[in-house]
Amino acid sequence: MATVSVRYVSPFSWVTLDASDALEVFALFGDGTIRCTWQNTAGDDTDWSAWHSLGIPGQ
Repeated sequence: MATVSVRYVSPFSWVTLDASDALEVFALFGDGTIRCTWQNTAGDDTDWSAWHSLGIPGQ
């Protein structure tokens, strides 16, 4: 899945729009991990994946 755009939301979160027009959200959690979630169906704001941890940056 290719990312086609990125929007900076805050110092702790970012939103991307992927090639299928679904949103993906990346966020820095209080425990230091970066996590992501995405729309399972593009345009459906009620259908999101669970948060997935990408680990702690630099570790």
